[in-house]
Amino acid sequence: MRKPREDDQDVIDIKAAIEGLAATTPIDMERVTVMGFSDGASYALSVGMAYPNLFRTVVAFSPGYAFAPQRLDTDQRIFIAHSRRDPILPADNTRQIVKELQRAGLSPDVHWFNGGHEIDPQLKQAGLDFALRP
Repeated sequence: MRKPREDDQDVIDIKAAIEGLAATTPIDMERVTVMGFSDGASYALSVGMAYPNLFRTVVAFSPGYAFAPQRLDTDQRIFIAHSRRDPILPADNTRQIVKELQRAGLSPDVHWFNGGHEIDPQLKQAGLDFALRP
């Protein structure tokens, strides 16, 4: 995957979907969250960090990589959960992501658990709570 750009069809579609929903339903744009698991978590991190004005919060369950823009929004809220024993996407990848985010001035809320390549049920709830918190 390459770094998300403004003219990527996914980004165009995501923005259109949010705008369409906002046209019919009141949305607190400060609480729009992008969330994913595995490669979806990597995509959520990459797109979320590339478009912090659209996604104030990112929730990533077991990401394996992330493409960060040159400048990060250090006010963006990021939640990451990953298994220490993930056989698919090694925990070391996520440790490196976290280290780079911290070096850039972000304070990701990071949770480790003992399991496989999965979403820990308690951390799933913690991620949802994180996303819903103002």
